[in-house]
Amino acid sequence: MEDQEFKFLSDGSDGKVVPSPENPMPPKEEKDNGPKHRTTNIEDILVKMQDQTSSVADISRMITIEMTIALKELVLLGNSDPTFISQRRSLNDEIKMLRELQKSLTESDILSKKDILNIDGEKFQFMFIELLNLYGRALKESGLDRTTIDSVMKQFSDLVKTNDERLRREVARIGVGQ
Repeated sequence: MEDQEFKFLSDGSDGKVVPSPENPMPPKEEKDNGPKHRTTNIEDILVKMQDQTSSVADISRMITIEMTIALKELVLLGNSDPTFISQRRSLNDEIKMLRELQKSLTESDILSKKDILNIDGEKFQFMFIELLNLYGRALKESGLDRTTIDSVMKQFSDLVKTNDERLRREVARIGVGQ
């Protein structure tokens, strides 16, 4: 049999195209595999998170944009076509991870701004000793004699020791419930 050309014919009744002698092969139908792999801004978010000068609001906005883009793709996939189940799961997981990242970022920001006073910590101890030294110097520069200065410093030290527990309790209560 010689090579014959077929032409596509359609009777229009069922919408199908059938080969004809002029065109033997029907056109290939391209399968829709859903949205193509998109580029993300995760790297940019990571860079911003590592930069101490970046604001939490800017980083949070970038994360929100990423979630919105993933959500848009999820909506475009729809729920009816079972061939996109893995893509929907992947997008759902991405949205969940981004939400957790944003939550973690917010919690870290809150903690970084929390006013914590560690009375037993090195920084507080250093500051307290420096303030005591300045207080002693102020007493000396005011013209008091050494015996009076020593007496005032001893009295102050005794007051700090007897009020230690009360001061700790009150410091712990500051900011609670705000």
